[in-house]
Amino acid sequence: MVALIHEVNIHASAQACFQAVTDLSLLRQWHLGKVDGSVQLGEELVLLPKPHLQFILKTTEYTINQRLVQTLVSGAGHQSVITELTPLADGRTRVRLTHDGWEENDPNIAQCNMQWGAALHRLSLFLETSDSEVAS
Repeated sequence: MVALIHEVNIHASAQACFQAVTDLSLLRQWHLGKVDGSVQLGEELVLLPKPHLQFILKTTEYTINQRLVQTLVSGAGHQSVITELTPLADGRTRVRLTHDGWEENDPNIAQCNMQWGAALHRLSLFLETSDSEVAS
């Protein structure tokens, strides 16, 4: 199995980062396409990044301001997406995203890898340039 791993250090608190990935009203501001459902333990998040492409992620672990684990229940197999937040000494937060469970020869790895990198970049821009109190 193959895991896609991305990290970014964001000038925002772990609380702000966690809120941006779990609060649908904020998630909709930086994620591509339509976002629906809920990011709560046992609930399902529905992502429609473009027409006719849907992913449903069930939240299986929810540790406030630290860790979020979601299992793909519809989309591309039985994969997990793990988001881990680590506060840094300089006030930034390291956001590490691991998307594991890929078959080595899956033709969608490269595209998905690029999309996760772009998503973390959008999250970083949202939190670092936001005029709202989210990034505080």
